[in-house]
Amino acid sequence: MVLAELKKSNFTLLNQHIQFDENGDPTFGSYSIVFWNQGGDAEEIGSYRFHPSVHFFINNTKIQWNPIGEVPTSLCSPECDVGFAKEQDGIHKCCFNCEICPDGTYINSTEDPYTCVSCKETEWSAAGSTSCTLRVVEYIPFTDSGAILIMVGAWALVGLTLAMSVLFAINYNTPVVRSAGGPMCFLIFGCLSLCSLSVFFYFGKPTTSFCILRNTQEYFQGLIQNYTKTMSQ
Repeated sequence: MVLAELKKSNFTLLNQHIQFDENGDPTFGSYSIVFWNQGGDAEEIGSYRFHPSVHFFINNTKIQWNPIGEVPTSLCSPECDVGFAKEQDGIHKCCFNCEICPDGTYINSTEDPYTCVSCKETEWSAAGSTSCTLRVVEYIPFTDSGAILIMVGAWALVGLTLAMSVLFAINYNTPVVRSAGGPMCFLIFGCLSLCSLSVFFYFGKPTTSFCILRNTQEYFQGLIQNYTKTMSQ
């Protein structure tokens, strides 16, 4: 508020016209630059003139810095290392703490040095990164020799399970089938077949549906284990 009104000032003092531009700088006059020395006195060490042209001068030899004679650094906090975000400490932006950006985020010090930006779902980053990296999808294709061998074995197990189901169905009323569990045998055969078929979802490019169907194997295995424990008791 005071600075805004000061910029509007326009008056005459000691036969000199005083006026300020839009930046708050005086447009006319001569000013002395003073320095409080070790004795506590104000000593003129330079000048700043506007007329007829701008002239700025400081005699550095007259400035006696305490205590070791070196120019002090006017800095609250040193700059953060790469990959660290600034966390403002107090009301002054020059005072801050440095916090490393966690996994899955990165810092763009040029645009916003105070915020760790999250990567996209298709990207990743390590802690202290300045950019995100596109995720690389690694999977075993259906044409891989190992995958073909496993799938052939799975189909053979499915065929064997179906053959056993047909055999149990033909001899359903026999004492052997009844003692083995009767109708529960078909549930076990169904679970075994589905466990074998779930192998196919471990090959090819992964999708959401493939990942869900992979977990069905654990569910059916749990059913088989529970039934086996019940029969053994």
